Amino acid sequence: MTAGQAFEGLNHAGWLDPDRFIVILNDNQMSISSNVGALYTYFNRIITNEVFQKSRQTLKEIIKKLFGESGAKLARKFEEYVKGLFAPGVIFEELGFTYVGTIDGHNLPELEKTLENVKKMRGPIIVHVLTQKGKGYKPAEQNPTPFHGISPFDKITGTPIKKVGTPPSWSKVFGQALVELAENDNRIVAITPAMKEGSGLTEFADRFPDRFFDVGIAEQHAATFAAGLAAEGMKPVLSYYSTFLQRGYDQIIHDIALQGLPVVIAIDRAGLVGEDGPTHHGVYDISFLRAVPDIVISAPKDQQELRNLLYTAIYSDRVFAIRYPRGSTTGEKGEGFEKIPVGSWEIIKDGKDVVILAVGKYVQKAVETAKELSRYGIKPTIVNARFIRPFDEKLLNQILKGHHYVVTMEDGALNGGFGSAIVEYVMDNRFSNEVLRFGIPDRFVQHGKILHLEEELGLMPVQMGKRIKEFVTQQNYKVVG
Repeated sequence: MTAGQAFEGLNHAGWLDPDRFIVILNDNQMSISSNVGALYTYFNRIITNEVFQKSRQTLKEIIKKLFGESGAKLARKFEEYVKGLFAPGVIFEELGFTYVGTIDGHNLPELEKTLENVKKMRGPIIVHVLTQKGKGYKPAEQNPTPFHGISPFDKITGTPIKKVGTPPSWSKVFGQALVELAENDNRIVAITPAMKEGSGLTEFADRFPDRFFDVGIAEQHAATFAAGLAAEGMKPVLSYYSTFLQRGYDQIIHDIALQGLPVVIAIDRAGLVGEDGPTHHGVYDISFLRAVPDIVISAPKDQQELRNLLYTAIYSDRVFAIRYPRGSTTGEKGEGFEKIPVGSWEIIKDGKDVVILAVGKYVQKAVETAKELSRYGIKPTIVNARFIRPFDEKLLNQILKGHHYVVTMEDGALNGGFGSAIVEYVMDNRFSNEVLRFGIPDRFVQHGKILHLEEELGLMPVQMGKRIKEFVTQQNYKVVG
């Protein structure tokens, strides 16, 4: 309900005043974590006003018995006078809806009876149904937030089962780095649209409550709010899941980029996210952000580079996006911070004939693919293209002159992605290189474990090694051994 589109729909429906239109508000007082904001407070007041509702009806009946219809009319007039102070559903009533509620969503006979009665009513109606997140499983009832998206857990205790020695997640590394930086700079603030836990910002919120803002599921407002803080000299770090960043695209362009305001956009869950499926795969952010003038788009290869990019971004005085995937990080434990020249790339491995330009987590995949290519006698050059925009044009020019065959690897959509940008550069600057691109094809990717999805899309090192070998068949490479 905190999202603007919900009110746009209510506004439209109330204006049209359709004869038969029913909205069911399933209210469990949760997003992923507990709801926040004035609207949440309003709904909470509705729930707690149930006692008032019952008392009001009893009082009406008493007045009618004692004073008849004239007394009942006077009571109704008084009720209208105080309605805005006490009665639930006023917001909806003012928008033209008949408010029905609150209904116990776990009492199915009562719920079914209510819905049958509501179906006979006319005009736009909103039915306010109360449910409990995690209902029926005690650990989830007591602590519902971790059970929104859960990994394997002990069904008796509800405790997650963690693999020993698993590296920290990208989200956690981001959150820890932000806390360290905020300790030394009170201008740093964090903003998230209802993604505190998932974005790794729990510790930041605990340590710096006055500098942490959960704006609820309101991605558009989050972006404009960040712009306002940046305009006043703060250093806002705006944390989104990639798939939800799409909702704030207009504000990223008009309220942040057009104004040239230094906002850091931390893009979590970039790339394939696995079982959450096509609504959550974060594969479009490179494509739609590339079109925004003056924005910096980056992707770290490991946890130390994430720390360094965050540090660079905060003190760059630019609109600066950092995208990183779901899951465990790669590389050694990060510590300290170092500025990275904006737009600079890094050669990971020197080779010949073919060069692999890899983005983010695909730098490690490029290294693994190189091992496969060694079976064919191919020794590629591997480049960490950590800046998707702007390019390291000086290094790219050298690479294009020294390698006829160019391979790009990214965990984003091929249409308009990093590989497309390389092809555009090759064409615009009249190079004659041949380019092979690996990434997400032009279709919606379904649910599944990330490794299985990557295998289906031909993005495993063995598969990519074979395609690269075929790509350079003019050299007549043979399998070694």
